Amino acid sequence: MGILEENNKQFIRKYLESISGKPKTPDMLPVFISEADMELFNHIVATERSFPAYEMIPQDIIAENDKVTVRFLFRGKGNHNPYFNMDVKDKVVTLQGIIIYQVRNSKILNHWVVTDSLGMMQQLGVLPVDEEQEIEMAHMNVIYSNKDKN
Repeated sequence: MGILEENNKQFIRKYLESISGKPKTPDMLPVFISEADMELFNHIVATERSFPAYEMIPQDIIAENDKVTVRFLFRGKGNHNPYFNMDVKDKVVTLQGIIIYQVRNSKILNHWVVTDSLGMMQQLGVLPVDEEQEIEMAHMNVIYSNKDKN
């Protein structure tokens, strides 16, 4: 791995450590996010409004050239603010995703993300969950809550 890739991985690690489980204020986001990626900025602000201090827990971080890929676990507890017109009050959401960041000059220039939207809708009660999926989601929550204790 080259110096560029290692620097970009370190930058993304620092970014995730700065936002995961902490308030994400509009003032601190420009430290990491370029004006070119206002979509990411706005998404974080909207998500923070409904899931304050949500966590983005990296599972894997892989870098190549100016791109850094993160397989992550999202975990958040909803408050009274709706999330895209969905009631999230007191609902805990845990889901997996993959995000690719394009990094230039120690700023996120662009991103692409895929998350388990179906799992999120089921956890929010918008879509039904069958018994097997319910067991799998409960197992995932137990695994990650136990990791936090270690």
